[in-house]
Amino acid sequence: MADHLNIENVSHSYVKGEKVLDIPSLALPPGIWGLLGPNGAGKSTLLSILSNQLKPSSGSVSYGQLSHRKAKIWRRQTALMPQEIAFPVRLSARDALMDLGLLSGLGPKVLKPRIDELLEAVRLEKFATRHARTFSQGMMQRLALAATFLSDPKLILLDEPTSALDPEERSVFRDFLVERSVGRTVLLSTHLVGEIERVAPRIVILNGGRVCFVGEASELARYDQNGKLESAYLELTGLAEPAP
Repeated sequence: MADHLNIENVSHSYVKGEKVLDIPSLALPPGIWGLLGPNGAGKSTLLSILSNQLKPSSGSVSYGQLSHRKAKIWRRQTALMPQEIAFPVRLSARDALMDLGLLSGLGPKVLKPRIDELLEAVRLEKFATRHARTFSQGMMQRLALAATFLSDPKLILLDEPTSALDPEERSVFRDFLVERSVGRTVLLSTHLVGEIERVAPRIVILNGGRVCFVGEASELARYDQNGKLESAYLELTGLAEPAP
Protein backbone atom coordinates (compact mmCIF):
# COMPACT_ATOMS: atom_id res chain seq x y z
CA MET A 1 0.00 0.00 0.00
CA ALA A 2 1.35 3.42 -0.98
CA ASP A 3 2.23 5.91 1.72
CA HIS A 4 -0.46 8.46 2.54
CA LEU A 5 -0.20 11.96 3.93
CA ASN A 6 -2.12 11.84 7.21
CA ILE A 7 -3.27 14.90 9.15
CA GLU A 8 -4.77 14.18 12.56
CA ASN A 9 -6.41 16.74 14.88
CA VAL A 10 -4.26 19.54 13.49
CA SER A 11 -5.20 23.05 14.54
CA HIS A 12 -3.42 26.38 14.70
CA SER A 13 -4.13 29.69 16.41
CA TYR A 14 -2.18 32.90 15.91
CA VAL A 15 -3.78 35.34 18.36
CA LYS A 16 -6.36 35.29 21.13
CA GLY A 17 -6.88 31.56 20.72
CA GLU A 18 -8.89 31.97 17.50
CA LYS A 19 -8.30 28.94 15.28
CA VAL A 20 -7.26 29.72 11.73
CA LEU A 21 -6.96 26.01 10.95
CA ASP A 22 -8.87 23.06 12.39
CA ILE A 23 -8.58 19.69 10.64
CA PRO A 24 -9.78 16.68 12.68
CA SER A 25 -8.70 14.10 10.10
CA LEU A 26 -7.49 14.10 6.51
CA ALA A 27 -5.72 11.34 4.56
CA LEU A 28 -4.37 12.00 1.06
CA PRO A 29 -2.97 9.12 -1.03
CA PRO A 30 -0.28 9.77 -3.67
CA GLY A 31 -1.18 11.83 -6.71
CA ILE A 32 -1.93 15.46 -7.50
CA TRP A 33 -4.35 17.21 -5.17
CA GLY A 34 -5.67 20.70 -5.76
CA LEU A 35 -5.94 22.88 -2.65
CA LEU A 36 -8.63 25.52 -3.01
CA GLY A 37 -10.15 28.07 -0.67
CA PRO A 38 -10.93 31.78 -0.40
CA ASN A 39 -8.46 34.24 1.12
CA GLY A 40 -8.00 33.51 4.80
CA ALA A 41 -9.21 29.92 4.46
CA GLY A 42 -6.01 28.51 5.99
CA LYS A 43 -4.20 27.30 2.85
CA SER A 44 -0.91 29.07 3.58
CA THR A 45 -1.03 27.99 7.23
CA LEU A 46 -1.53 24.37 6.18
CA LEU A 47 1.37 24.50 3.73
CA SER A 48 3.60 26.06 6.39
CA ILE A 49 2.75 23.25 8.81
CA LEU A 50 3.26 20.53 6.21
CA SER A 51 6.66 21.98 5.24
CA ASN A 52 7.66 22.09 8.92
CA GLN A 53 8.09 25.86 8.87
CA LEU A 54 5.28 26.28 11.40
CA LYS A 55 4.52 24.15 14.43
CA PRO A 56 0.80 23.42 14.78
CA SER A 57 -0.92 24.37 18.03
CA SER A 58 -2.08 20.76 18.28
CA GLY A 59 -2.19 17.53 16.32
CA SER A 60 0.18 15.49 14.21
CA VAL A 61 1.18 15.02 10.58
CA SER A 62 2.73 11.90 9.08
CA TYR A 63 3.69 10.53 5.69
CA GLY A 64 3.58 6.78 5.80
CA GLN A 65 5.53 5.87 8.93
CA LEU A 66 7.40 9.18 9.05
CA SER A 67 6.26 11.77 11.62
CA HIS A 68 6.68 15.51 11.08
CA ARG A 69 8.25 15.61 14.55
CA LYS A 70 11.38 14.03 13.04
CA ALA A 71 12.10 17.40 11.51
CA LYS A 72 15.44 16.71 9.81
CA ILE A 73 14.23 13.58 8.00
CA TRP A 74 10.84 15.18 7.26
CA ARG A 75 12.48 18.13 5.49
CA ARG A 76 14.46 15.75 3.28
CA GLN A 77 11.22 14.16 2.11
CA THR A 78 9.30 17.43 1.66
CA ALA A 79 9.71 20.33 -0.76
CA LEU A 80 7.84 23.62 -0.81
CA MET A 81 7.67 25.94 -3.81
CA PRO A 82 6.65 29.27 -2.26
CA GLN A 83 4.98 32.22 -3.93
CA GLU A 84 8.04 34.40 -3.39
CA ILE A 85 10.99 32.95 -5.30
CA ALA A 86 14.59 33.96 -4.61
CA PHE A 87 17.71 32.70 -6.37
CA PRO A 88 21.23 34.14 -6.19
CA VAL A 89 21.04 36.50 -9.16
CA ARG A 90 24.79 36.31 -9.86
CA LEU A 91 24.67 32.54 -10.40
CA SER A 92 23.64 30.73 -13.53
CA ALA A 93 20.55 28.55 -13.46
CA ARG A 94 22.69 25.39 -13.36
CA ASP A 95 24.95 26.73 -10.59
CA ALA A 96 21.97 27.89 -8.52
CA LEU A 97 20.49 24.38 -8.64
CA MET A 98 23.88 22.84 -7.86
CA ASP A 99 24.25 25.03 -4.75
CA LEU A 100 20.77 24.11 -3.56
CA GLY A 101 21.46 20.42 -4.11
CA LEU A 102 24.77 20.52 -2.25
CA LEU A 103 23.12 22.30 0.67
CA SER A 104 20.53 19.52 0.84
CA GLY A 105 23.28 16.92 1.15
CA LEU A 106 23.40 15.58 -2.40
CA GLY A 107 26.73 14.97 -4.14
CA PRO A 108 27.88 16.37 -7.50
CA LYS A 109 27.75 12.95 -9.20
CA VAL A 110 24.05 12.68 -8.39
CA LEU A 111 23.28 16.32 -9.05
CA LYS A 112 24.86 16.89 -12.46
CA PRO A 113 22.66 14.51 -14.48
CA ARG A 114 19.59 15.31 -12.36
CA ILE A 115 20.00 19.06 -12.93
CA ASP A 116 20.42 18.59 -16.67
CA GLU A 117 17.30 16.40 -16.81
CA LEU A 118 15.20 18.85 -14.77
CA LEU A 119 16.31 21.90 -16.78
CA GLU A 120 15.35 20.09 -19.96
CA ALA A 121 12.00 19.07 -18.49
CA VAL A 122 11.10 22.70 -17.68
CA ARG A 123 12.56 23.84 -21.01
CA LEU A 124 15.38 25.89 -19.57
CA GLU A 125 18.26 23.78 -20.90
CA LYS A 126 19.18 26.49 -23.43
CA PHE A 127 19.45 29.01 -20.60
CA ALA A 128 21.37 26.82 -18.13
CA THR A 129 24.46 29.07 -18.15
CA ARG A 130 22.57 32.37 -18.04
CA HIS A 131 22.42 34.35 -14.82
CA ALA A 132 19.09 34.11 -13.02
CA ARG A 133 18.91 37.91 -12.95
CA THR A 134 18.23 37.86 -16.70
CA PHE A 135 15.24 35.55 -16.32
CA SER A 136 11.65 36.63 -16.70
CA GLN A 137 9.29 35.92 -13.81
CA GLY A 138 7.87 32.94 -15.68
CA MET A 139 11.36 31.51 -16.24
CA MET A 140 12.10 31.98 -12.55
CA GLN A 141 8.98 30.01 -11.66
CA ARG A 142 10.05 27.19 -13.96
CA LEU A 143 13.50 27.20 -12.35
CA ALA A 144 11.85 27.07 -8.93
CA LEU A 145 9.75 24.11 -10.08
CA ALA A 146 12.92 22.26 -11.09
CA ALA A 147 14.48 23.11 -7.72
CA THR A 148 11.45 21.72 -5.90
CA PHE A 149 12.06 18.25 -7.37
CA LEU A 150 15.85 18.36 -7.01
CA SER A 151 16.09 16.23 -3.86
CA ASP A 152 13.50 13.70 -5.13
CA PRO A 153 11.01 14.41 -2.27
CA LYS A 154 7.89 12.38 -1.58
CA LEU A 155 5.69 15.30 -0.51
CA ILE A 156 5.50 18.29 -2.87
CA LEU A 157 3.84 21.54 -1.78
CA LEU A 158 3.18 24.15 -4.47
CA ASP A 159 1.91 27.61 -3.51
CA GLU A 160 0.42 29.46 -6.51
CA PRO A 161 2.99 27.86 -8.85
CA THR A 162 1.53 29.11 -12.13
CA SER A 163 0.78 32.74 -11.25
CA ALA A 164 3.49 34.16 -13.54
CA LEU A 165 3.30 31.59 -16.33
CA ASP A 166 1.95 32.27 -19.79
CA PRO A 167 -0.30 29.65 -21.48
CA GLU A 168 2.61 27.82 -23.10
CA GLU A 169 4.56 27.73 -19.82
CA ARG A 170 1.48 26.43 -18.00
CA SER A 171 1.32 23.57 -20.46
CA VAL A 172 4.98 22.75 -19.70
CA PHE A 173 4.19 22.92 -15.99
CA ARG A 174 1.22 20.55 -16.29
CA ASP A 175 3.17 17.99 -18.32
CA PHE A 176 6.08 18.16 -15.89
CA LEU A 177 3.87 17.74 -12.85
CA VAL A 178 1.78 14.87 -14.18
CA GLU A 179 4.88 12.94 -15.26
CA ARG A 180 6.58 13.33 -11.87
CA SER A 181 3.62 12.88 -9.54
CA VAL A 182 3.74 9.07 -9.65
CA GLY A 183 4.52 7.74 -6.18
CA ARG A 184 4.38 11.21 -4.60
CA THR A 185 1.74 13.32 -2.95
CA VAL A 186 1.50 16.74 -4.61
CA LEU A 187 -0.58 19.49 -3.00
CA LEU A 188 -1.14 22.39 -5.39
CA SER A 189 -2.55 25.52 -3.80
CA THR A 190 -4.05 28.08 -6.17
CA HIS A 191 -7.00 30.41 -6.65
CA LEU A 192 -7.20 29.42 -10.33
CA VAL A 193 -9.96 26.82 -10.41
CA GLY A 194 -9.43 26.31 -14.14
CA GLU A 195 -5.81 25.36 -13.55
CA ILE A 196 -6.83 22.83 -10.91
CA GLU A 197 -9.35 21.36 -13.34
CA ARG A 198 -6.60 20.69 -15.89
CA VAL A 199 -3.99 19.09 -13.65
CA ALA A 200 -5.52 17.83 -10.37
CA PRO A 201 -8.06 14.99 -10.51
CA ARG A 202 -8.72 15.32 -6.76
CA ILE A 203 -9.42 18.39 -4.66
CA VAL A 204 -9.34 19.60 -1.05
CA ILE A 205 -11.28 22.76 -0.22
CA LEU A 206 -10.66 24.78 2.91
CA ASN A 207 -13.15 27.36 4.14
CA GLY A 208 -12.82 29.16 7.44
CA GLY A 209 -9.91 26.92 8.40
CA ARG A 210 -11.93 23.72 7.98
CA VAL A 211 -12.11 21.11 5.25
CA CYS A 212 -15.46 21.46 3.51
CA PHE A 213 -14.75 19.12 0.61
CA VAL A 214 -12.30 16.34 -0.22
CA GLY A 215 -12.70 14.08 -3.23
CA GLU A 216 -12.72 13.77 -6.99
CA ALA A 217 -13.05 16.92 -9.10
CA SER A 218 -15.92 15.25 -10.93
CA GLU A 219 -17.72 14.79 -7.62
CA LEU A 220 -17.30 18.47 -6.77
CA ALA A 221 -18.73 19.47 -10.16
CA ARG A 222 -22.03 17.82 -9.20
CA TYR A 223 -22.69 20.67 -6.78
CA ASP A 224 -23.45 22.82 -9.83
CA GLN A 225 -26.50 22.05 -11.95
CA ASN A 226 -24.47 22.60 -15.10
CA GLY A 227 -21.50 20.55 -13.88
CA LYS A 228 -19.11 23.51 -13.87
CA LEU A 229 -16.27 23.13 -11.37
CA GLU A 230 -15.75 26.82 -10.66
CA SER A 231 -19.45 27.43 -10.08
CA ALA A 232 -19.59 24.42 -7.77
CA TYR A 233 -16.58 25.72 -5.81
CA LEU A 234 -18.13 29.19 -5.44
CA GLU A 235 -21.42 27.66 -4.32
CA LEU A 236 -19.79 25.37 -1.77
CA THR A 237 -17.69 28.15 -0.21
CA GLY A 238 -20.50 30.70 -0.19
CA LEU A 239 -18.74 32.94 -2.69
CA ALA A 240 -21.36 32.62 -5.41
CA GLU A 241 -23.23 35.81 -6.20
CA PRO A 242 -26.92 35.59 -5.35
CA ALA A 243 -29.24 35.09 -8.31
CA PRO A 244 -30.97 38.32 -9.47
